[in-house]
Amino acid sequence: MFGSNIKTLPIDLDKFGFVEREMINGKTLTNQCGRDFFYYVLNYYYPEKFNPSALSPEVISKKEIFGINMPLGLIWTGLSFRKIPTLLKQLNLRFTINNKPVTSYFSFLLGMMPFRHQPFEKGMKDIEKSVDLGQAAGIDISISLGGLGDHIMFVYGYDKDNLYVFDTHQAFCPDYTKLTPIDDNRFIMKLPKFVIKKRWTIFNRVWVVSKTKLW
Repeated sequence: MFGSNIKTLPIDLDKFGFVEREMINGKTLTNQCGRDFFYYVLNYYYPEKFNPSALSPEVISKKEIFGINMPLGLIWTGLSFRKIPTLLKQLNLRFTINNKPVTSYFSFLLGMMPFRHQPFEKGMKDIEKSVDLGQAAGIDISISLGGLGDHIMFVYGYDKDNLYVFDTHQAFCPDYTKLTPIDDNRFIMKLPKFVIKKRWTIFNRVWVVSKTKLW
């Protein structure tokens, strides 16, 4: 599945809590990539609590654990993640967007602003450093054509030419390739760095969630 030079997080792919995006009336539920990213982060750090049997993304939405369920037209408010900074702090996790600490709903909104952007090269270095340190990172870029807009993915690993990410469905984008078989609900994807660079704008970000030191 992977080349010999890939560097990855210390994850057992046979035990990780992979999920597939839920369907409603035969259609894939949209605009849930942020929720799914944080679920994968929490499954990585706390698999005994955040997993498909206990707290899956669907249950997280129903219980509004990450924030308020918002209609499509109000996703931009970020209220879907209003509780995230407090939740991560309670779990001894540190959250940054483009290296800026996110400790409140307000700082989360600031982190999403275009004036907090950073160059593509810096973003790639931050992601690779996070993987090397065993920290959960997300790449947030405009990956899909036709309306999905920005899409954040949990980064599993990297090599010279690609990032390898976990998704929960097949977002449409040329060269964004599912590495697992078509009937495998583990959406382990290859995202070439040239695709990221081509789509990198002032709105694209690197999200990192790491364990804090307890003194």
